[in-house]
Amino acid sequence: MPRSLVALSALMIAAPLLLHGAGTQQITDPLGVEEPVIISMVKSGLTHTVTAFIRRIVEEPGVAFTVRNQWSYRNSSGVTSTGTLPLPLGYTDSSDPVLAHNGTAEGVAPKRTYLAGRALNRAPAPGLEAVNPTSIRVWISVDGGRSWVGNGAEVDAMASGDRTLDKPWIAVSETGPTTGYVYVAWVRVDLTSAGQNELMFRRSRNGISKSHAVCCFPPTWDSAVRVTDSGRVQGPQIVTDSAGYVYVIFVDATTRQMRIARSRFPGANVPSDGSSGFLPAQTIAAYNRIGSGISANTIAGAIRVVPLPAARYNAATNEILVAWTEGETDTSTTTDLRLARVSADAAMAVTGTPLSSQINSSGVNQFTPVIETDGTGTVVLAYYDSRGLPGSSYQGRVAKLSSTGALLTPVFPDTNPTALGSPCTADIVGEYQGLWRGSYAEGFRYDVAWTCSSDSERTIMHEGVQ
Repeated sequence: MPRSLVALSALMIAAPLLLHGAGTQQITDPLGVEEPVIISMVKSGLTHTVTAFIRRIVEEPGVAFTVRNQWSYRNSSGVTSTGTLPLPLGYTDSSDPVLAHNGTAEGVAPKRTYLAGRALNRAPAPGLEAVNPTSIRVWISVDGGRSWVGNGAEVDAMASGDRTLDKPWIAVSETGPTTGYVYVAWVRVDLTSAGQNELMFRRSRNGISKSHAVCCFPPTWDSAVRVTDSGRVQGPQIVTDSAGYVYVIFVDATTRQMRIARSRFPGANVPSDGSSGFLPAQTIAAYNRIGSGISANTIAGAIRVVPLPAARYNAATNEILVAWTEGETDTSTTTDLRLARVSADAAMAVTGTPLSSQINSSGVNQFTPVIETDGTGTVVLAYYDSRGLPGSSYQGRVAKLSSTGALLTPVFPDTNPTALGSPCTADIVGEYQGLWRGSYAEGFRYDVAWTCSSDSERTIMHEGVQ
């Protein structure tokens, strides 16, 4: 029997049925907040929840534009904090925040939290596009996300030239001798017409601490390695399996495929013969493009939606779950969600997993999924959905699935899928939303963070789901 889905607002609500609430507003801003990610954890006897997101600081079209990564934090004793991630000199903007955490009391830097992001600059008006110097950086928190140390440890930097940096992702191993290892993937984007992006990977075996000038201590970062052949690769995700192997999931826009590469050894150790640290990438599935021409990757209401993967490891089935958005047909301007299961082994065998018509609705947009598991095989999928809403409005929604992707039958009066909050007006939502599962004194829950707009403001919403 599936657990009830219980929406939580500002307080934990103990009830056997679904409560439709308006969510907990995290940050509201008339200029814009978007692309939230969220982590909840138990540390020092308290539950800590931190949301990171992009905030538009200045927006005057053709005149000035500045965005920065910010955070919003709250713990179970009521302490809160908010702030902007500091940048080193030479950068004006930051974007693409991603959170990760060593939730164990073992390994390297137990209970440490990390935030990866991109530092960048802006071209002069009227263009205002992102330009070099750019940098991929990782910030550290030792108090559950309440505060962040320094201006971020540099993973890669591009001062000038025909490449720039984009789309960082971060993960932390919680497996055996690799527990606490930090893994970062990102893209060196080719600015010429050749389309030869490089998908890069780097690890830290010391919790991104300063290296010691003595024998036998690992450096802050091991050498960066390329995951796969150059091409129009983008949007990496990182997962680790129960044996410590590392997987990088990404988009290949040339072949229109979701692809996956596996490390040759646990911990992404580099082979002694100098060969690649990753096995050749394999195809998960081809995807349908969204729109075409000037309408490419755009749906009703001018919402930008890109086929990017969201991935999680399901320990109960030893599979990697990969979800993404694609056109209902190739170049369609209405979208569906896709889900695939990939065996977590060298074969990386793929099982296509059709989603219920209660999730995908013909002629209606479902988009920007994020996926999580509960350790027993049950899967939770969060996404945006326009089903039953007027015009180009959308609403946050979650669905609970079996380990094979079947929609679980709710027990009345519960619902599955479940709408979160109130309908939102079409606007900028960003390329990701947040979903995180944690175990707490009151039981496990999933924390969902998403972007919701009205006629006058944009808001990061947060609800807990049990």
